[in-house]
Amino acid sequence: EHSAPVNLHFQYICLGEGDFSRMLRQRGLEVHALDMAAIGPFPPRLVETVREGFRFLRQWSCLVRNLHTHFLKTRPDIVYTHRIPVYFIAGRAAKRCGVPSVGHFRGTLNPTRNAGLSRILVSALLDRSLDAAVAISEAVRDSYWGRIRRKTVCIYNGIDVDGLQTVVAGDLPPDDKQPQIVCVGRLV
Repeated sequence: EHSAPVNLHFQYICLGEGDFSRMLRQRGLEVHALDMAAIGPFPPRLVETVREGFRFLRQWSCLVRNLHTHFLKTRPDIVYTHRIPVYFIAGRAAKRCGVPSVGHFRGTLNPTRNAGLSRILVSALLDRSLDAAVAISEAVRDSYWGRIRRKTVCIYNGIDVDGLQTVVAGDLPPDDKQPQIVCVGRLV
């Protein structure tokens, strides 16, 4: 319903089945559930971040393969994500398929956490995973570092379809074809 006025088709992929994904499905939306445990946020200390990153590497690799296979079947025009570390997982899978990926940043990165190293590491990984990003405010955008900050635009409170077309620099199909956007996230 929310995308009908602008001629968009949304497909939702969640990392596990839950109440929210079932509710979306009951409303007639296209929802796919991957049989994977939800991945939590990065721990507060850099040493734990590295240790947890290695621990989840196998799980992330499996998710990337599952999403890559799904994207090859469905051929989305854009992959949209809104959560760390799903940015990394879905972004890598999208890149393997040649599909642009857009991240939606709602929170800030702490510039003092681990002497700023966490912010630099996360920003560098986001830059490798995402083609573009949308931030909900200038403060959110400015908390990121390096190239990812430069390729992040501010669109306040949601997706502005005209702005989204600008963000992906014309990678959407012609106006006569309905773009298909895939949203990957934890919908529980």
